[in-house]
Amino acid sequence: MKIRKREIEPEGNGIKERKRRNRNVPKRMVMTAFYGMAAILAAVVLLHHNPLADQVTEVMKKVMACLLIAFTSVIFGIFYDRLMILPKELYQSRRLIWKLAKNDFKKRYAGSYLGMVWAFVQPVVTVVMYWIVFDRVFDTRSQLVAGGIEVPYVLYLTAGLVPWFYFTEALTNGTTALLEYNYLVKKVVFKISILPIIKVIAATFIHIFFVCVLFAIAIA
Repeated sequence: MKIRKREIEPEGNGIKERKRRNRNVPKRMVMTAFYGMAAILAAVVLLHHNPLADQVTEVMKKVMACLLIAFTSVIFGIFYDRLMILPKELYQSRRLIWKLAKNDFKKRYAGSYLGMVWAFVQPVVTVVMYWIVFDRVFDTRSQLVAGGIEVPYVLYLTAGLVPWFYFTEALTNGTTALLEYNYLVKKVVFKISILPIIKVIAATFIHIFFVCVLFAIAIA
């Protein structure tokens, strides 16, 4: 019975391996989708017309844009296997990435007095301070109105600060991810390529909230 069991196990592993390979998206489908999007983008560039622009300059811009799209498509086709290594690893580890990102977000503010609420309070306080200084003290809104921009200054300010907060937090935490999770890198067989993505997703939780608030203010 033991001999049969040993003979059956590799066969079962082979079936699992074939099923895992079948789940991967075929190369031809990915290439077709990418080239289709490139063709649509090139068509949009060619059909766009700006009556206020110089015709010669506009034609040159269209030619350069189409050459850039064609060059990108060729590079993607040549280096497809290398370029798709990281997306495949991220897709295969998507559940682990999601769990680690949630744990990272909770752990970051676990020792603070307000807990996870501080993650939302800190950017709000920063935006309010900028608003008081530039809108109330320096009266920047009058300069915007004079320049033809008639929007609430807090909306104008938040639209620039929120992406900057997200970029700086994701970049700063992503560069230190290997040091923070060194116990996973040294002691466990682990794909270190997913560690910066964990930090980026953890930073996204906060800024999605602010993007929703920004849209609500814009609609109102």
